[in-house]
Amino acid sequence: MFEYCSLVSGSSGNCHFIKTSQASILIDVGISARRVVKGLEEIGESMEDVDAIFISHIHTDHTRGLEVLAKNYGFMIYGREETLESLNVASKRRMRVLNGPVDLEGLLVESFELPHDAPSTLGFKLSYEEKILSIATDLGYMPDEVMEMILPSDFLVLEANHDEELVRMGPYPYSLKRRILGELGHLSNEAAGRVISQIYKEHERLRFVMLAHLSEKNNYPELARMSVEKVLKEEGIKVGRDMLVEVAGRDHASGLYRIL
Repeated sequence: MFEYCSLVSGSSGNCHFIKTSQASILIDVGISARRVVKGLEEIGESMEDVDAIFISHIHTDHTRGLEVLAKNYGFMIYGREETLESLNVASKRRMRVLNGPVDLEGLLVESFELPHDAPSTLGFKLSYEEKILSIATDLGYMPDEVMEMILPSDFLVLEANHDEELVRMGPYPYSLKRRILGELGHLSNEAAGRVISQIYKEHERLRFVMLAHLSEKNNYPELARMSVEKVLKEEGIKVGRDMLVEVAGRDHASGLYRIL
């Protein structure tokens, strides 16, 4: 058994749940501890059973609930050294620096650095019984070395943060628009579509994509889905036949997906 659930994902908070027959982990806890606990309960899971939390980077939409959760539960905390140093967690003994793969009862967790404007921002590749789940959000573009890591994915959680035209025409100050659209910003809908297309055409084992980390101001779930599907169609890839594409909710859980 290898399952994934997006508890929430968006510009205001992110939390991913992964479960195997032997282990349960969270990647990021960018919502309140109460919402994390409630979200797990809604899908029939318990925070008591979470073995570890992996933190991708220091931005609040990925760390908000960690301090309170750490006071009440006994999980391990993994992240890059500078990320861990910035966290307000009382027990440093529970922290583990990510310098290589982590094996949790057969669930192999590998990390890779992403181009973003926070130090040591990470994406994750999770392998279990020959199936691969990859998570890549908060990246301004897709580096070749990251693409190489996630090419064999069966299930991909990928950022589709914004529509470029909505950003350009929107009310944000110019400096923020530059940040979002820059190489240390966020992946657009169209860029996400191109990444998905490349992965599928090179490996053809990708069967499920969860579009994640959508901007509240510069994107909409249906716009993200339609934009990605348009790119895939232009490349001869038919959603529903060749793969499934869903959009993670910003305020509700996706339900548990079994990775087959």
